[in-house]
Amino acid sequence: MKKINTIALISFVLSSAINLFGHCQVPCGIFADQHRFEQMLEDQSTIEKASRLISELSGKKDALSANQLTRWVATKEDHANAIQKTIADYFMAQRIKTTSSNYTD
Repeated sequence: MKKINTIALISFVLSSAINLFGHCQVPCGIFADQHRFEQMLEDQSTIEKASRLISELSGKKDALSANQLTRWVATKEDHANAIQKTIADYFMAQRIKTTSSNYTD
């Protein structure tokens, strides 16, 4: 049974390897731009929802609403930071070369 599970796991990993979108902070030149844009759009949708719920919860005075308000503020900030990190680490640090004529811009 263990051998079958191992074979199944190896088969799964090998068959899904073409769909993996890993990336590190080393400027290796391997880019998956579409994946990054989709993730930033998802972050933006979450920020919009969080902003709407923050507005709704701000007028309420009960403890549950105050706790939810705090959670939504934290969630909104997390997703905003994710967008900033993606732009800084992925697009700017890896795409803008120091030899570029407009690097300082």
